Amino acid sequence: MLSGKKKVFSKIMVFAVVLTLLLGLWTSSAAGAVTLEPNTKAVLELSREISRSKILLDEEITVTYRIKPNPIPATAVRQPQREIYLVIDTSGSMNFNLAGQTIQARSREKSRLDIVKEAALKFLDNLSGKSGVKVGLITYDDVAE
Repeated sequence: MLSGKKKVFSKIMVFAVVLTLLLGLWTSSAAGAVTLEPNTKAVLELSREISRSKILLDEEITVTYRIKPNPIPATAVRQPQREIYLVIDTSGSMNFNLAGQTIQARSREKSRLDIVKEAALKFLDNLSGKSGVKVGLITYDDVAE
């Protein structure tokens, strides 16, 4: 009786593994920067091979499943145009250090505004070479410009 339970458990495990592989293949085909035509079907070729043509009671057999996904026709997605606006505070408080204290005359300490400028320049450097991106700057103290 225990042998029968093992066989049922083995069949359930094989089914779970095959189902997991199929789901993995299906979801991985959806990842990436492509677009599919509506109603596109992912076609998989499934094959099964059994080690014996005749199976007798209590004999061991080997069943080999093969899953071969066929290519899915897709086209590359063109990135949409983007507009980014950097909004920077230029009020008097930006001349203080990060702790909110006045910077001494000969100190090497950076003001908040200096730190923001460096961060903005690094951000712009990361965007260099990317097409379809427009960047604008808005500064404000008591009035935005």
